[in-house]
Amino acid sequence: MKALSLLLIDLAACVLSPAQGVSFFRYYNAPFPNAENNSYSVIQTRDLGYLFTGVTPVQTGPFDFEGKMMLFKTDAVGDTQWVKKLDLPDGCPDANGYVVRELNEGYLVAGACTYTLILVRTDIHGDTLWTRHTGHYVGTDVSMQLTPDGGCIVAGTTSMTNDSARVIKFDNLGHEQWTRTYKHWPSQRAADIRTTTDGGYMLLTNAVTFTGLSVPEVFKLDAVGDTMWTAEYLDTGYVPVMKTIIQTADGGYMVSGGIGSDGQLMKLRADGSRDWSLMLPHYPSYGVYEDTAHAWYSLAMEYSYKIGLQKITYSGSSVLWSRTYGTNAEYATDFAHTQDGGFILTGYGRYMDNPDSVFNILVRTDAEGVLSTPAVHHIAPEKHNISVYPNPATTILNITSPDKINGVIICNVLGQELFNRCYNTAQVKVDIASIPAGVYIIKVNGSEVKRFVKQ
Repeated sequence: MKALSLLLIDLAACVLSPAQGVSFFRYYNAPFPNAENNSYSVIQTRDLGYLFTGVTPVQTGPFDFEGKMMLFKTDAVGDTQWVKKLDLPDGCPDANGYVVRELNEGYLVAGACTYTLILVRTDIHGDTLWTRHTGHYVGTDVSMQLTPDGGCIVAGTTSMTNDSARVIKFDNLGHEQWTRTYKHWPSQRAADIRTTTDGGYMLLTNAVTFTGLSVPEVFKLDAVGDTMWTAEYLDTGYVPVMKTIIQTADGGYMVSGGIGSDGQLMKLRADGSRDWSLMLPHYPSYGVYEDTAHAWYSLAMEYSYKIGLQKITYSGSSVLWSRTYGTNAEYATDFAHTQDGGFILTGYGRYMDNPDSVFNILVRTDAEGVLSTPAVHHIAPEKHNISVYPNPATTILNITSPDKINGVIICNVLGQELFNRCYNTAQVKVDIASIPAGVYIIKVNGSEVKRFVKQ
């Protein structure tokens, strides 16, 4: 039993306490030789698992690479459920900046295929249903949000030089409904777009003036993309590059970004006028979340290249805490608030045991940004012959296998055995109703180890 306990503790990058929830720091690699990985976008899915996008440049010759667009699906404790390569059209050797959103029956992904916009619709298993290569030049930074009519709104930039912000509206089948461009300055690059409660949109851009000054500018748009008003922020005190904008509970907006090793939050009123700004030394912001009337949370890349998370007072007066995750070679790209009040963060970086390769990263924290796992565990490719579902589970846990299941053991992370039974069938139903809520480890046929959450 001691040998089993040691094995389970080493493999478990999660916590058992229901009060603290699940936490982990995990690396993921695409199933290609000579592959690098760059994760761009993450969401928590309805089954309480996670889905993130990755662009994997795969070496196809001595000096040739192709960007493979990947979807990675995990369960609630970060175990890989599936990895899918999305179908891109012919003549699309390079992929950038993919954003994923969950639909009722599947997922919608937007990104750039050789700098032109591409939409991909998948089913719930990540298999491609349709692809739309629109031909619109959008650059490498693409923002996409679902719209109340079942379609989506996408923002990008028209060209690498003499650029304008571009916004395109699509219906639920990926057919273009309208497109608009926005430009007040020699360079006007789109950074983010959001739907607003009045049925319109808020577009965040970064402009460069005739004198070379960097100026954040927002465009309030109506439902068909016509400009209602704009606001510029010339006196930010330094040269900002803003990344994201959200509409806040009071009808205003929050903008996050920064430059170099510093970050900035900028709270706007409903008319676009500035309420307050806060500098975040050494923590450039890549996203922001509002905990209504309590605090702001900012995703960051700490100046020594670690993924970071900060909690800021709701008034913007000070930083309450700062957390960092990783060693010193990680890059933050996106985060999301989880159903239990915690956070899921994604990015990419180099693993200490394999510094020549880049891996996708998921970091799952509790509400205070705490990781209960003291060490970063590299997760080797997992076996997927045996399926354990649903995960999370409440009363019944199903186990299926292409071969016969001979035995099932369930333990907690302390190695304490809670269930041990022999079988001789390919499908098993285990009654877990009496097991307390938490995270557990299941061992099937004496070799395959998986984790599940009991709710």
